[in-house]
Amino acid sequence: MSISKNNIRMTLLKAQIKDRRETWILFFIHVLGLAFLFLIAMLVLGVEGLQDQDVALYYKYSTNIAEGKLPYREFSLEYPPLGLVPMVLPHLITLGVPITYFTYVCLFAFQNLVYSLIIMIILMGITKHAQPARAVSPIMAAYTQIIIVQAPSLFWHYDILPVLLSVAGLYAVLARRSAFAGVMMGLSIAAKLYAIVLLPVFFIYYIVSKETRAMCWFFCGCILSLGFAFPPFLLIDSSGLLASFAYHHSRGLQLESFPAGVLSLLHTAGMLDVLVEYKYGAWHISSPLSHMVVNIISISFLGVWAVTLTCCYLVFRKQYRLHGAVSLQSLIAYLVMALLALLMFSKVFSPQFILWLLPFGVLLSRNQARALLLISLATAVLLSRLIYMPLISQDLYAVLLLNMRNALVMLLFLWLLRAYHMPMGYDK
Repeated sequence: MSISKNNIRMTLLKAQIKDRRETWILFFIHVLGLAFLFLIAMLVLGVEGLQDQDVALYYKYSTNIAEGKLPYREFSLEYPPLGLVPMVLPHLITLGVPITYFTYVCLFAFQNLVYSLIIMIILMGITKHAQPARAVSPIMAAYTQIIIVQAPSLFWHYDILPVLLSVAGLYAVLARRSAFAGVMMGLSIAAKLYAIVLLPVFFIYYIVSKETRAMCWFFCGCILSLGFAFPPFLLIDSSGLLASFAYHHSRGLQLESFPAGVLSLLHTAGMLDVLVEYKYGAWHISSPLSHMVVNIISISFLGVWAVTLTCCYLVFRKQYRLHGAVSLQSLIAYLVMALLALLMFSKVFSPQFILWLLPFGVLLSRNQARALLLISLATAVLLSRLIYMPLISQDLYAVLLLNMRNALVMLLFLWLLRAYHMPMGYDK
């Protein structure tokens, strides 16, 4: 008997050592892969080619701040307050010494690589809470593959920071650090408003688990961090901060969004006249139906979100009755579904939005993580000039590819909803 137990212990130890070795190898591949892609991007695009990227706006805003100008008052800003942190950080690294745009881009990409590595470490911690235990290396491999595919979005956008904060919030929830979890989620919202759709899932988790005190701490932490981020800028110039929200409210249908894809398809079929124009820093599509479509998708989002949250409550409650706990897999699935619902029924679907799904999506089943990788690949192809320029011209093959990508997003949502509408739904 003792020999058998020793054999089991040795087998488990060897498996753990192998898993750790594979994880560190993936860390190395992650860094080298992104560094190589960054060098290729800089060689192909050059500094001038990056002027159309969001990072050019970040440089402009951060330079204004470095010169002592106040955001929202002395220059307009369409991002939430905490979004300024990753924009200004490259200037802080150089201790306020004026930097060129090239230097700024390099430092900005470097800090995003650091954020990405921290996310990997947090994901390793989250796997320890999985029941049954899951190997770390397949999750790290899935994350590395998708982040490399999404490298352009990682380099030129700051979305990876709110992603880091939201996944840190999930880890804190699992580690029973409710106040800290609330702070992380509040900061995530203050950096990028999308994270607000995740809050109800966490509240349902606490309610069903009968952790009222923990939920109160979570709520207080969230309010505290939001109170830290927004009020100072309201005092500086409330109209300027509110104008940033009005900016996004007045946006039309971005070319890559779900409704724009449908309108483009109707246009290529000769059933509708559309106009593609550049405004609000992106390509948008307009037609006689645009105003009506915007109203429909807003109502549709509320309906789909309500259905998702209702299913979330019923599944969590039944799991708690049967097993005394809500499964980590179900919690993650409903976090992903909340984000997918937002992407499907939003006026804007920029390529970097895929990053929002990344840390939660790789914790799903392997097949579902592969589906997310396929969506990422399709998004990367859409970004290429061979596809995006024809998409602006409304060429049929480009429009079909856009709608195929959007259909994949919807299919992943339906797949998750079907797999997790029952208490122990889990697609192996």
